[in-house]
Amino acid sequence: MNEDELLNQAREAAASLAARAGFARPQSLDLIKFRENAVFKLTTPEGRYALRAHRPGYRTREEIESEAAWTAALREAGVATPRFAALSAGARVEAVQTSSGTEFLCDALEWVDGAPMERDNIADRFRQVGRIAAAIHAHARRWTPPAGFRRPVFDETTLFGKGGLWGDYARLDALSANQLDLLDKAAARVASILAAEPRSDDRWGLLHGDLMLENLLVDGEEVCVIDFDDCGFGFYAYDLATAVTLHVDAPCASAMIEQWVQGYAEITDPDAIGLHLLEPLVMARFLLGVGWLHGRAGSATAEEIGADLIAGACGYADYFLSSN
Repeated sequence: MNEDELLNQAREAAASLAARAGFARPQSLDLIKFRENAVFKLTTPEGRYALRAHRPGYRTREEIESEAAWTAALREAGVATPRFAALSAGARVEAVQTSSGTEFLCDALEWVDGAPMERDNIADRFRQVGRIAAAIHAHARRWTPPAGFRRPVFDETTLFGKGGLWGDYARLDALSANQLDLLDKAAARVASILAAEPRSDDRWGLLHGDLMLENLLVDGEEVCVIDFDDCGFGFYAYDLATAVTLHVDAPCASAMIEQWVQGYAEITDPDAIGLHLLEPLVMARFLLGVGWLHGRAGSATAEEIGADLIAGACGYADYFLSSN
């Protein structure tokens, strides 16, 4: 099934859920985003919702339920997160089968007002991102997940390679032989570093996994953290890597990292999370991204960002191998 067909199936599943899951007289269902999941804005007389039709095979019911459990716990602890809506019979996740037989796991989150954190004065913004990351990590350290909690693990076996969560970078046809050789060498070095690093409680645990500015919605003085679809277990410094990877060539990259660390320090000790792992984790994030290009071949987003992402990954690999 190509991406256009998948989106059409996701739209059918979302419309079916909206009609049957207790929402009163749905007025509109508008596509907001289609990347890993199809996300629609559902408007009803009683309220608005972000309705997600999850890409088949990407997340299990247990993983989505676990996302809901953690975001609820974070919200209770003072970190603003979206609230999952109760669907049929109070469930937070429903399986919806389309007319073609494709099954989607669907959920609905109460709509969050606000706009993605602006990129002007981006270094200063990163101080706030660092504070938010620290609050999330501090909560994760003291929180006991409920029985049956399941989320992905981000390590040297899942961030890249044959077991890559987003696909295997080595299978991307767009890579030249020289580019593939370069990324293979970088991947081997990253794997060696991460495999040797102790997974102690101070630096390894539950994290957001995609803490970029677009996933921080600002409404006045409040910042709501959204898109926990990639939350999982990993080195806490990975949340900094996800925030900075696409900016590593920017003149203000060092200032962004410095501000993130200073913001983190307002909540808890940033040195404890293993900041020495930042460079290998940025390299891992690049490899993950190139793997995503293979897994999403043919999508509009892959076509749009593919060349730049490959160039960025190879450029960083040159730097990483020369300095590590």
